[in-house]
Amino acid sequence: MNVEVSGLPRDHLHEADFVRVRSEIRAILPPVGGASGSYIRISPPAQVLIQGSLYFDGDHNAGCQSCPGPAYAKPTTVWEIHPVYSIRER
Repeated sequence: MNVEVSGLPRDHLHEADFVRVRSEIRAILPPVGGASGSYIRISPPAQVLIQGSLYFDGDHNAGCQSCPGPAYAKPTTVWEIHPVYSIRER
């Protein structure tokens, strides 16, 4: 399943909520140096509890090659959690 932690809104509407969720995910994941523009595989995978809206993204098919993400982590469904309201370690 695809889960999207959104970027900061240009209109700054609810920006504090976005900053908080981005901080939550950064606190869980291991530190990475700089923005590489590529995906980083975390081993062992982080176990998290995610709260957000369930979203059916009919713009793409499950498992499609143009779907976001690396080959080893292609979503098998078009259901997403987007936006994310909270991310906590399990």
